[in-house]
Amino acid sequence: MSWFALTVCSAVLLGLYDLAKKAALRGAPPMAVLMATVLVGAATWAPCVAAASLGWSAALPSGLRVATSLGWAEHGLLLAKSTLVAASWALAYAALARLPVSIAAPIRSTSPAFTILVAVALMGERPSTTQWLGVATVLAAFYAFSWASAAEGVHFARNKWVGCMGLSTLLAACSALYDKYLFQQTDLDVPTVQAWFSLYLVPVVAPWYLRWRRRCGAPHAELLQPLAVAIAWLLLAADYAYFAALATDGALIAVVSPLRRTAVAVSLVGGVLLFGERGFRRKAACVGAMLAGVTLLAFY
Repeated sequence: MSWFALTVCSAVLLGLYDLAKKAALRGAPPMAVLMATVLVGAATWAPCVAAASLGWSAALPSGLRVATSLGWAEHGLLLAKSTLVAASWALAYAALARLPVSIAAPIRSTSPAFTILVAVALMGERPSTTQWLGVATVLAAFYAFSWASAAEGVHFARNKWVGCMGLSTLLAACSALYDKYLFQQTDLDVPTVQAWFSLYLVPVVAPWYLRWRRRCGAPHAELLQPLAVAIAWLLLAADYAYFAALATDGALIAVVSPLRRTAVAVSLVGGVLLFGERGFRRKAACVGAMLAGVTLLAFY
């Protein structure tokens, strides 16, 4: 499969991932869905880690071979990644449970603009003029989107769940920069990072879940989320397709990055068709402008 087709697959899977999350959150508390999803993700990678520990890695495809001879410093880096992502996910799940997916997903799609702003503030990077134009376009589209969402009673300036999704997006941008550090400044490879990150999510999220369960008196049966398997596997498959696209000879990151953000179109259409959300035309125009801005961000 070509890198272009892999990127399209990743975008579609990400859009379906957002829709699966929304479907699960319509019938269950966010923390229960998050914990169930994390457990499925860890269970998916656990056999690969076990095989590596027993010396059976050669029997696995190269994309599933996990390094187990890591030092304390490397495990600390991966634990930090899990903590950062867990915080982002917890905020996103809480916001998505209370916002239309056709509003939440576009907010999340602005993460590339946040990534550049964080890189400028913390890492001293200097974006090109075209990238600054992309940031301005994304922010202008976001402002227009706030007006479009007000018609549904979602006022960005006063809605705390919009704030939660915005903070989640900012943390996701920090995570993207952290990933850049992990893959460029350490010897860690993709399956090793994904596997240990997925396993460490369990001890990171579990205390939050147990505290929520004690406070709310929720039964453990809340963890029996049929959609958790779909949520976890859709995300794993989307990431796998994305990394496979980048690893393909001739792949253009300037095309892969913005093309993957078209996932928001799947979320937008799915929100209207599956959940009866309103304002498709207004939102579609704003989303189109956001994607145009994201495309500009890919040019140096």
